[in-house]
Amino acid sequence: MALLKKFNSWATHLPLLTAILTRTTGPVLELGPGVYSTPCLAEICKAMGRPYLGLDCDPKWIGHSEQLMRAPNQKVKLLSSWKEGEVLEAIKDFYPEVAFIDQFPDGSRIGTLRTLASKVDVIVCHDTSPNMDRRMGLRPELDKFKYRYTYDGLMPWTDAVSHFKNLGGYLKEQRA
Repeated sequence: MALLKKFNSWATHLPLLTAILTRTTGPVLELGPGVYSTPCLAEICKAMGRPYLGLDCDPKWIGHSEQLMRAPNQKVKLLSSWKEGEVLEAIKDFYPEVAFIDQFPDGSRIGTLRTLASKVDVIVCHDTSPNMDRRMGLRPELDKFKYRYTYDGLMPWTDAVSHFKNLGGYLKEQRA
């Protein structure tokens, strides 16, 4: 238990995200690369031969992410905003099976979740615990998905949602 008390709150998505990645095989999209997620995603995608695309609006995060890319099928793109049209343009030739949403500003995550809902098999969204939701309002949007799993083993929580894949097939299914 002492280990969990020291687990960095910026990395609480890793248990669920890695569980999803080990049970899927397709391309991976990351919205909001980070210190913990991007190295993990880059290495898992390289090991599994999976395409990876990272998107962000902050040039510093794009620069950080570019240094971690280790395979020709791993790329990062700088966006000027998280608006639906710009996100869709960035992924027009990329068909992700898994998307990880952890972008800043937090309030833009709802729009991204809506944009990707019908285009990605499994979406993993970080910072979904009730204390974070007061700021972001994601829970009502997450409730719209046919399948949902909430990982609440670490704070803040992380959710996996899908309209296409029964998450109960490889994760304990849970509805809010």
